[in-house]
Amino acid sequence: MNDITIRLKDLTTFLTSNSLNDRSNLATVLDAMQTIADVVNSTVDAVEIEDAETTAIFIVTTRERLDRNDRIVANLSKTTDFDESIDELYRNYHTIKGEAALLGLPEIVGLAHFTEGFLEIRRVTAIEPDILVKSNEIISKMISNLENALNDREKRSETVCRGLSDKTVIASKELRSGTTTVEKIFERMVGLAEKLADDGDKSIDVAVNGMDVELDTTVVDSISVILMHMMRNAVDHGVESPRKRVEAGKPIAGRIILRAYREKGSLVVELEDDGNGLDEKRILKRAIDRGIINAEEAIELDERAVHHLIFEPGLSTAAVVTEVSGRGVGMDVVKRTVTCLGGTVEVRSISGKGTTFCVKIPLDGAMRARVATHVPSKLEVRRAV
Repeated sequence: MNDITIRLKDLTTFLTSNSLNDRSNLATVLDAMQTIADVVNSTVDAVEIEDAETTAIFIVTTRERLDRNDRIVANLSKTTDFDESIDELYRNYHTIKGEAALLGLPEIVGLAHFTEGFLEIRRVTAIEPDILVKSNEIISKMISNLENALNDREKRSETVCRGLSDKTVIASKELRSGTTTVEKIFERMVGLAEKLADDGDKSIDVAVNGMDVELDTTVVDSISVILMHMMRNAVDHGVESPRKRVEAGKPIAGRIILRAYREKGSLVVELEDDGNGLDEKRILKRAIDRGIINAEEAIELDERAVHHLIFEPGLSTAAVVTEVSGRGVGMDVVKRTVTCLGGTVEVRSISGKGTTFCVKIPLDGAMRARVATHVPSKLEVRRAV
């Protein structure tokens, strides 16, 4: 754990232990953030990069989210929908955090996690824009450091290139045209499952089906975001601990299956786990407590409607907030991202047996002509955790 990560953990602890209604505490937070900013600005250590292409795309998409955050913060005092603005900030920081974790960037994870906590505490009173501005500023500098590290990596490998700025431009263009397969996305999700399982002291086998199914590169980042949040949900909420699995008569290792295939002009991506399934009573209680529905409405909901409550902003059944989950943001991001793509997401769950998320993304005419027409039947176990 490096100095920046330690400082961020200390700052998060301070945030949860002290009232920010005390202006001196707010000043302490800003001073601590400035110290972190100074450390980041003086950092020259090379960042270890394993996947240059994915890192370049992360740089592009994170900058887009930070730009959006800056615009939201600048207009907070004038917005007519304060809650929606805060929800969008939540989603952006949560997604940055998840993608940074996937790439092994703990400093960005820590700062995004801290900012989520700040938003949660202050949304009921007032938001100090200075803290959000400083958070965006520090993450932007971290992204610049990452950019420099990627450029240095290219130079060390003697790759002929015109510099990282061109590389990120290329990455941005690749997000807008052409096709690719889901293989790289699925491989990243297997790696994410491995890390989450290790952090949570769980054992998981991940199987994949349809690795060579193609998709338009314009939706690569969106599909990655969708699967990232679904995978985090499956590992953290779905698959039980080894002890509970043994008590339930299940294998110690949980089972997660990723599938991709074509169906009637749509790209279909599924994530299935053999965990405990959705706790409908707990979902209903949380939904009522959060004011999403009232007790009378809860009685009228069928099973599907109850399951779909998990996509509501701020609804989480987690007992504690961690860097993985607990703030009710991830599944909200899934639903909104799918909706933006014109798609649908369904959830099927059986108590004690597991949960399956099914995402369908429609393809336009040009996209359909480029997507693979066959669905592989082989189910490949990629890795045991």
